[in-house]
Amino acid sequence: MKFTKIYSIIAAAVISAGAWSCSDDVKYDPTPEYQGDEVYFSPDGTEIAIPNGATSVSAKLYRVKADKELTVGLLSTVLNGDGTECTGIFDPTTQVTFAAGETVAEIPVGVTFSAVTPGEDYSITFKIDGENHTPYGLSEQTFIFSYSPYGDYKRI
Repeated sequence: MKFTKIYSIIAAAVISAGAWSCSDDVKYDPTPEYQGDEVYFSPDGTEIAIPNGATSVSAKLYRVKADKELTVGLLSTVLNGDGTECTGIFDPTTQVTFAAGETVAEIPVGVTFSAVTPGEDYSITFKIDGENHTPYGLSEQTFIFSYSPYGDYKRI
């Protein structure tokens, strides 16, 4: 019987100490607004189909503020399906220009269609060059480009 009274007193002391340790003295200190251009890649839409006979395809780049024209530099790496660097098939651009008032820009990628292997996935990794990217979004993105001459399966 004495043990339950002792445990009750200890439990009450612990709960009381927890209640007294709470306070409303927290001062909210907001983070300052980011002052850069806030250019970023979307995590969606990374698989891009190459149309039959295409000479170019494109990926998308986004920005938050659309108040002025903006040119953004891009770095890129092109890899084929087995992960080795390939040249002569794709010609990614090195810069993209956002028109004033636009929040989305196309990243044009030249294609030598005769060199594309059907069914093979080619990955192009774009990275925003310089300080134009936002700290809240992706500054680097890998897009998968593929040509599939075969249509969707249809049951006859």
